[in-house]
Amino acid sequence: MSPINAAPLVEPKTLSATRLGEHFKVRPYKVNPILAELGLLEKIEHGWMATSRGLAFGAQEKVDSRKNSKYVVWPADVLESSVFRYAFQTMVATSDSGTNVEATTQINDSEFREKFRDSAKHRTNDGHWVRSKAETLIDNWLYVMGIVHAYERRLPIEQEAYCDFYLPQGRIYIEYWGYENDRKYTARKEEKLKLYQLNELNLLELTNEHVEQLDDCLPIMPRKFGIKVE
Repeated sequence: MSPINAAPLVEPKTLSATRLGEHFKVRPYKVNPILAELGLLEKIEHGWMATSRGLAFGAQEKVDSRKNSKYVVWPADVLESSVFRYAFQTMVATSDSGTNVEATTQINDSEFREKFRDSAKHRTNDGHWVRSKAETLIDNWLYVMGIVHAYERRLPIEQEAYCDFYLPQGRIYIEYWGYENDRKYTARKEEKLKLYQLNELNLLELTNEHVEQLDDCLPIMPRKFGIKVE
């Protein structure tokens, strides 16, 4: 008797959180919080829904009729996305060790750190090394107010770009514009602003005028994203 040939495995057209977890070697229940931290999902009362950014990545919303809950699946090609790879490579290790997802936002790209280490000459109260006195004031203010934040966090987009500060609560990115009279700096600023706009990221812009009155500005500015700072 000739052996029966097994049917070839068919790759799924869409990937659930479980499938993503299997691929990136992370527990399934941690996948959606990581994607939400990237701004791709939103937690709702009965499950999860895709944000506009998530839909742009091909997310599809489904309904589990048995549980009366919503969930999201992803096209298989997200496995090739640098955004997904970066998120899981940099966040999962700390998340799996027992640290919550917010704390993993402190992880930054090591190559980027090496590149800018020489220019980061100011140490903040929470141990960050930053590149200017203004950034020192901003970081110290966030620390004193008890606001979880990361410094020089990579943006969750295909292009390689970094924000000055990132606040997990509200997924807010902060940019401090300190060299308005520099032509090259201004051109880079305009490019970066386009990235924020195209990818619908929550951006707060700080200037020297804001830095001079942080106690007045920073508690108010996040309110437009629904975040209240006490």
